Amino acid sequence: MSVAVKVCGQVPGVEKWIKIPDVSSHCVQEVAKLAVEQFNVQHGHSLKYESIHEGWFCELGQNNLKYRLHIRAIDFLQRSLLYEALVFEEKPKLERIRKLISFLYILNCGHYVGPVDPPKVEKWIKIPDLRVPFVLEVSKFAIDWYNKSGEGLKYVEIYDGWYAEMGQDNIKFRLHVKAKDCLGRLRNYEAIVLVKHFLSKKIKIFESFKLLDQVKVVPGWNQIPDVKDLGLQVVIKFILEHIKIKFGDSLKFEIIYEGWYFELCPNSLKYRFHVKVIDFLGRSLKFEVVIIEERRDHVRIWKLDSIVLIVAPAPQEKKWIKIPNVQVPLVQELAKFAVDEHNNKSGEGLKYVEVYDGWFMDLGQDNIKFRLHLKAKDWLGRIRSYEAVVLVEHFWSKRIKILESFKFCGPVVVEPKWIQIPCLKEPGFQVVIKFILEQIKIKFGDSLKFEIIYEGWYFELCPNSLKYRFHVKVIDFLGRSLKFEVVIIEERRDHVRIWKLDSIVLIVSHEPQEKKWIKIPNVQVPLVQELAKFAVDEHNNKSGEGLKYVEVYDGWFMDLGQDNIKFRFHLKAKDWLGRVRSYEAVVLVEHFWSKRIKILESFKFCGGVVVEPKWIQIPNLKEPGFQVVIKFIVEQLKIIFGDCLKFDSIYEGWYFELCPISLKFRLHIKAIDFLGRCLNYEIIIVEEKRIFKLESIIVILSPGHCVGPVDPPKVEKWIKISNLQFSFVQEVSKFALDDFNVKSGDSLKYDGVYDGWYMEMGQDNIKFRIHLKAKDCLSRVHHYEAYVYVKQFLSKRIKIVESFKLIERKC
Repeated sequence: MSVAVKVCGQVPGVEKWIKIPDVSSHCVQEVAKLAVEQFNVQHGHSLKYESIHEGWFCELGQNNLKYRLHIRAIDFLQRSLLYEALVFEEKPKLERIRKLISFLYILNCGHYVGPVDPPKVEKWIKIPDLRVPFVLEVSKFAIDWYNKSGEGLKYVEIYDGWYAEMGQDNIKFRLHVKAKDCLGRLRNYEAIVLVKHFLSKKIKIFESFKLLDQVKVVPGWNQIPDVKDLGLQVVIKFILEHIKIKFGDSLKFEIIYEGWYFELCPNSLKYRFHVKVIDFLGRSLKFEVVIIEERRDHVRIWKLDSIVLIVAPAPQEKKWIKIPNVQVPLVQELAKFAVDEHNNKSGEGLKYVEVYDGWFMDLGQDNIKFRLHLKAKDWLGRIRSYEAVVLVEHFWSKRIKILESFKFCGPVVVEPKWIQIPCLKEPGFQVVIKFILEQIKIKFGDSLKFEIIYEGWYFELCPNSLKYRFHVKVIDFLGRSLKFEVVIIEERRDHVRIWKLDSIVLIVSHEPQEKKWIKIPNVQVPLVQELAKFAVDEHNNKSGEGLKYVEVYDGWFMDLGQDNIKFRFHLKAKDWLGRVRSYEAVVLVEHFWSKRIKILESFKFCGGVVVEPKWIQIPNLKEPGFQVVIKFIVEQLKIIFGDCLKFDSIYEGWYFELCPISLKFRLHIKAIDFLGRCLNYEIIIVEEKRIFKLESIIVILSPGHCVGPVDPPKVEKWIKISNLQFSFVQEVSKFALDDFNVKSGDSLKYDGVYDGWYMEMGQDNIKFRIHLKAKDCLSRVHHYEAYVYVKQFLSKRIKIVESFKLIERKC
């Protein structure tokens, strides 16, 4: 039977109800009490009968009656409420059988029990009996609802409670309960639950649940009495999630076998759990997991502090144990690490394929050594087997991986043939490309720019040695796309790849159909500079001009095929007179990218020249191009003066441009005459197409137009002649003898000069005193002393014999 409610004034229309005149009669009282008792039995209520307010009866035949009574009863909250009870009574024989048909709340005009509107201020009324089932039900409901957050509280008892009427048949309960948490602590809590439609549906709504105790933080670790408590399941779930995040499938959770908690503050705890797991190697390991829990607005927030292996001692026997499953991610990770580390050291560019077998050795202290058999593909496309030994220190924490060895395992069959490389973009090929680039740089500098390796082959010389043949595309400094064949030999020594360049050869293209001059895109590249300098040097060797290369400012090339190229340059060079002039050079280069044989075909002056009609000083008389001029001067002095003048130096000079191909030079030189005097001369030379012609040699006189002193000396000062074999000394000696023969009629014959002196007389005049030998007509040799005065010594040389006398006669 369900409990319903009834609104005042509602009377059945069919049945005829007769008001009971005296509801205090014993019979009516019995019916009312029966109704309350049966209602309590049927619905678990604890209503207490108080009185009958009014009543009616309806006759249903001769022996049957129906009662409709308005009864007052007191509920467990001590509220006096009005109910309407329908009771059916029949008299089959002598006894009366009564049965409760319905028991209805009689609501007020707002269809509610209690006040219609919620109170402005909550008025809490103490619950008189906390053992009433509904109070217990509300208490447990509050704990169960709170446990949805994973608290795991266990209900112990309710020790106090209040209620407040909220209007519209709603009641709010405030209950003080005792409950035990997941850590075994018995604590006091306050729960507030709103019950809507209290007299019908009883909809319970959880409002709040809070701790009442003043929490005292107890420092130190406290053991958790039961790590399987329901309240710890959310913590265990959190641990499982973080083991999964941190270790993936490498660890399989088994059990939490003990744990402790540490109260950091009233709203924060630190947990320490000892966890058993099975690792991917099949070993049973123990970890210590530390978690920090904070409570914020009744929400538990966990943070992982640490997961640390409880290190086991080193095993007594260290042996290789087969890995049960080499496909687990950690084994794959170690195998890939071994391949990558080997690639970093050797530059091989192996590509990991699979690990097909493996063993481990437990070294203790969380250190493990792995021996893995794996397959990897090299950059030549060969899948080969290797053995890698990897030591992992602090495996479950830092996981420091050290590759101890990596070696090829399995027999190798060497095929004596060229095999095409399937993919030239493999990572292992990058070190070879790098080596090729370095060698091209060393051999050709910036003249070639690497573009691509478009095909390649390898030849297995032996298991540890390969020969590579690559076809390489490059762009040369002329902008041409060229193809080279590069041959490299690779050897492996102690897992180190050593390369050696065997050859770099141009793949010769055919002779072009049309031979034409093509502009050089950049004439500043070193090879163009080198060819321009070669042209200048070669021209200097042939002509002796002494040009100095300045720059090349334009250029063209003609591809003749078969690696032969002709170049035409416009360059600037400075001649020995300091003039920067433009020239055109044509250079043929045979076997350009191998032997590079350079041939100068032509070198000519180009560009207009503005002739300046004036003397221009020569900036540097030590230029190499000036040496041919010096050589010409020396030759001319020899021709004109013989041994009488010795060239010393040129101390200044000028040039005069007669026309673009002809120059006149005016040079001041120093020369040492046969008397040891340093004299200055002005020499004028005309040059036409590097052919020299002497125009004049003039001595540079002193301010008095003399060489030496202007006036004759007051005291004679004879200076010994250093070399009597000079031609002019001989000439003066012979002149004196001839003059004596003419004047005296003798026929003396000159026999040599053996001593001599000279004296500067001023005004470019010199007096000579010479001791000479002469034979008379009887062939007798006599010694003579001759004084000869020479006027205008450096020009006309007028000789006057002043005296000629016998010094000594020998029989």
